[in-house]
Amino acid sequence: LRVHPALEQARRDTVRYAEEARAALAPLPECDAKAALLQLCDAVVHRAG
Repeated sequence: LRVHPALEQARRDTVRYAEEARAALAPLPECDAKAALLQLCDAVVHRAG
């Protein structure tokens, strides 16, 4: 299963969604909630990687 191309595609999708989420958060003012959401983006990507 680890060598199946679907896993690599899923990883790329996860990174792309995290980048889109970060871009959506960018205009928001800096605060604890924004920082937590940005950390969540990182956590999801690293867990999926």
